Amino acid sequence: MQSPLSKISSVIVAALLAMGLLLAVSRRDIYWTGIALWGLLLVAYPSFRYSDMAMPGVCRLLPLATAPFITGIIADMEGGGVLPITSPWYWLTFSVAIFSLSLVTVAYSDLYGNLRTNLNFALQLTFMLYMSMVTLQGPVFYYGDLWLGTDMLPSNGGLMFNIVITALAGLVLTLVFYYSAARGEPRGRMSEREEGVV
Repeated sequence: MQSPLSKISSVIVAALLAMGLLLAVSRRDIYWTGIALWGLLLVAYPSFRYSDMAMPGVCRLLPLATAPFITGIIADMEGGGVLPITSPWYWLTFSVAIFSLSLVTVAYSDLYGNLRTNLNFALQLTFMLYMSMVTLQGPVFYYGDLWLGTDMLPSNGGLMFNIVITALAGLVLTLVFYYSAARGEPRGRMSEREEGVV
């Protein structure tokens, strides 16, 4: 069962993501509209489908997914979707938010879908999902600008620099989570997880 504190946290995160969804829709930003819907699905799915099960600890990262939307609302930046992709704030909040959503998605696959990954493979899947979302920005922003008349994509050079920076950030986050998990488990348990025993 979810604790009362966990339920309150989920409601707050869902409310912030809903605000982010409205922000993205109002700016005709297809990419971040999809990200907001992804986050809302991750918040709502366990509550409706597995309300009798405890949520995985990694769900504590879900509030981080709201960072780009909160920053965009506070900064009220114009002409670049939720945040302009050339902004350092975009690189920082994008990396943290998308990596968190990717990690929680893989954790859900383990818990609710019986994927049964070990630590190494779970983080590899997380990084691959993260990089898929990084590279998806290009075509989504391009066709969004083409069809909706928006101006999300400043230049090819700006997009490539954004991809390089956010890819490096994702690699750093992957290593940080790996070594944090490694330090948090006994050596024998860690060896079993790396071998895929559990």
